[in-house]
Amino acid sequence: IQLNNRINELLRIGEKKVKVNGVAEGIHSVKTAEQYRNTALRLSSVCKEMGVKRIEDIDKSVVARYMEAYRDASAWTVSRELAAISKLSPFRLL
Repeated sequence: IQLNNRINELLRIGEKKVKVNGVAEGIHSVKTAEQYRNTALRLSSVCKEMGVKRIEDIDKSVVARYMEAYRDASAWTVSRELAAISKLSPFRLL
């Protein structure tokens, strides 16, 4: 629920993109928001397995465990997943 709330906070559909340090703030595409929600759902399963209950407690060990499922995935898929996690988590990966 916290991850979905975070997505809702970041929604900027129809607004002009503003970049801070080369990174667009917010989510400006409905399709991107949908993809991020799918990532959030899968990430929340890993968090539950690892006993992580708060979004603030997501750390690199949680991300590493999540990304194990993408070990043989294409670079594009890995990049998409990491971009979503970076946008949703309290720290930046990319």
